[in-house]
Amino acid sequence: NDEKIKAKNGITGYVDFSGTDAATVIQSAINVLTNGGRIFIKSGIYTINSKINIVNNMITIDGEGYSTVLKAGNSSSIFYGNRGTSLVEKIILRNMILDSNNVSNYAIEIYALWRSILENLWIYNAINGIKLDTYEGYSTNYGGVNWLNKISVYQANQRACHIRYETDTWLTDCEFSSIRE
Repeated sequence: NDEKIKAKNGITGYVDFSGTDAATVIQSAINVLTNGGRIFIKSGIYTINSKINIVNNMITIDGEGYSTVLKAGNSSSIFYGNRGTSLVEKIILRNMILDSNNVSNYAIEIYALWRSILENLWIYNAINGIKLDTYEGYSTNYGGVNWLNKISVYQANQRACHIRYETDTWLTDCEFSSIRE
């Protein structure tokens, strides 16, 4: 598919990034939001051929609900967050479908998540759905709460949701079904 994908600046109205690889365009938009910001992904099916690495804090990535689909191509995770010993802070992922296409290990894999929201996400065809993890001995218990709200994981081959060493993570109105192991 050679369709051009564009990232338009919400303030200037100009196209800041474009290309045929959705992951590269989304990653470029994340990389410039060093002080936080919002990325809006319009309706459509976008093939993700590499991890989208959440490298900056205070990032919102927002879709248009069921009509926004990020589909794994050959990626090990669709969304990934690992800042080493630094927290991944105040992240909001919401309103989209993540189709792991039975090739990505986790649809969402984030380490040391803090004060963040994952909301209105539909995840399917995943080996594993969501992984929130903190390195052993590195606690995120600083008074921050992570909230997983209205998450649906269907057809996960192994784990729907893997939370380890993450304190104060709340799950509300979540649905996990068709777990095969």
